[in-house]
Amino acid sequence: MKKTTESLNLERNSRPLIPSFGGALVLGPLMDVTLWYFLDRAGMALCLSHMASLLVSAAAAYLFGWRKWGAEEAGSPLGRACAFGVVILLAAFLRGAILGWMTKIDECPPLLMMTVGSAAAYLVLGAWMALRSSVSPGSSEREPDFWARWALVMVAYAVALRVIYLGLPELLHEETYYWNYSRHPSLGYLDHPPMVGWIIWIFTTLLGHNELAVRMGAFSTWLVGAFYVFQLSKTLFDKTAGTVAVLLFAVLPAYYMFGFVMLPDAPLTACWAGALYYFFRVFVLEKRSAWFGAGLFIGLGMLSKYTIALLGMAAFVFLISDRRALKWLKTPFPYLSVLLALFICSPVLIWNAQNEWASFMFQGPKRVFSASDFDIIGLLGSIMVLITPVGLLSVSAVCISRKTWALGEESSKNHVISKAYRLLLLLTLIPFSVFFFFSFFHSVKLNWTGPLWLGVLPFLARLITKPLPSKASRLHRWARAPWRITIIFLLVFLGVAMHYMVLGLPKVPYPQNQIGLGWPDLGVRFQKITREVEKETGRAPLVVGMDRLFLSGWLAFYRSRAMGLETGRNTGAGSLDTGGRHLFGYDSNMFRFWFPPEAQAQKTMILVSEKPHDINNEVIDGFFESGGPVKEICSFKNGHLTGRFYYRVLHGYHPPRS
Repeated sequence: MKKTTESLNLERNSRPLIPSFGGALVLGPLMDVTLWYFLDRAGMALCLSHMASLLVSAAAAYLFGWRKWGAEEAGSPLGRACAFGVVILLAAFLRGAILGWMTKIDECPPLLMMTVGSAAAYLVLGAWMALRSSVSPGSSEREPDFWARWALVMVAYAVALRVIYLGLPELLHEETYYWNYSRHPSLGYLDHPPMVGWIIWIFTTLLGHNELAVRMGAFSTWLVGAFYVFQLSKTLFDKTAGTVAVLLFAVLPAYYMFGFVMLPDAPLTACWAGALYYFFRVFVLEKRSAWFGAGLFIGLGMLSKYTIALLGMAAFVFLISDRRALKWLKTPFPYLSVLLALFICSPVLIWNAQNEWASFMFQGPKRVFSASDFDIIGLLGSIMVLITPVGLLSVSAVCISRKTWALGEESSKNHVISKAYRLLLLLTLIPFSVFFFFSFFHSVKLNWTGPLWLGVLPFLARLITKPLPSKASRLHRWARAPWRITIIFLLVFLGVAMHYMVLGLPKVPYPQNQIGLGWPDLGVRFQKITREVEKETGRAPLVVGMDRLFLSGWLAFYRSRAMGLETGRNTGAGSLDTGGRHLFGYDSNMFRFWFPPEAQAQKTMILVSEKPHDINNEVIDGFFESGGPVKEICSFKNGHLTGRFYYRVLHGYHPPRS
């Protein structure tokens, strides 16, 4: 039987592909390691040498081996080359994380580090080339399975980026402050409920007092949130929508941050996602057992951050405004759900009752009656940062048309989708309206609206994955078009940010006195100063950060690490002798509960500040019997200056008179 011309051409074109692919996979790493070795010997910084060697070697592998691999797929040669360039960057960012871990190993041989790093990078590049070759000619974004496969790969990369970098960057000041929560266990705290401190306590007990342990709670709660985002989107539409919704949950800045940085927003977001899913099961699928799931997550959410009360309020509005939902009021399930939520969050109620309702007053009347400030522009700007401008455009598209989402679906699902649309939009817009109204009179914080957009993620996923019906508006089409480029851009941006925090970027300076860069070494030097003062006075001094709470948090955490280097075991002891500026009449949040001024009488203190005047003035001198001169101390990361601080030793503290 004669072979067709087409099959002969295919056979002829495919023969050199296997050796070219394998050859490039061998020669590329060899070139990478060789070039990297000579650049390192020439004294080039690690952040530049590893990226330069990978760029040159991967470009050579592409030109001489991989350029023809999968050449029959759709897309121009220039487009394929640009796509490969993006993959080189993504591989470099993952390699940066591996190098970050290996640089922590004492006396790690440079050649071993280069070999492992090169193998990891070319594993990513080779996997990408193999994936591209498996895409059949004519594949496009309109095929039902394209987004499912592409989204899985992107989710895997985003999760890998997060996990490998998780314990590398220094803790943010907020994280060290919440780590102090875990060192002072309580049923509640002034500025937030206790969940963030409890979670940090669990992981630091298991893994020790280090960055990875502090942040493991953020990643763990992100996994919980991802599960419920997938379940909600899959149940409402299909598995493809569920996978793409998880991809959005993995790469949108709000949810990447909440899954990486250990803030109260991390458990709040997981609880918000869980509560949304169970409210959907209650009001749309009419599952009475789901009331207990809703009560569970509202209660846990109240232990995480009080913002989730807005979601409970929105659910109540839907309950009394929907004729079919009103029937639930004749059953015991809503009331049992409320009782369950109250029981779970009872620690917060008990702590507030014991402390003159301090936390509720701090988050309620104190914010409402604070100085007036019109900040709608700030609110909209924060939303664009959290979910990107494309995300804001897509949310607007979701809001303008109820019928769009049911078109093209099975007729049996139209009613479910329409009702879910009304429910989820209400659960999004009512909490948003509170922040919108608040922004007329007060400034808003960047992270506040992050969890709100979880309710529209299923519709954003539906917008991305399926062709729009002919009746769809231009806004829907404009919102759909840029999502693939936006997701790739976000992955590159996140990789750049992570690499910058750990190894730096060529010719890009670090900001000064920001985000804790260089604090591990600075903590060692501060601890050395503390030991010297202790030897002179015969008593351990109290170290005090002279801003509201951030310097004290950093000092407590990184001095604890330095103590661990001295004793061989980090017990977190720095939190026990690092106080706040409330000792001098200023605000320092929970530090005033942990370090009552009366208990510090006659102590020697080391005051630390970003400005010399904050620790050298008549007000400060009035609290002490004597004091020494102001001295400067600097922080460095990767050989670059990252901060300039000042400290002063003072003796014989006198508490302020009540």
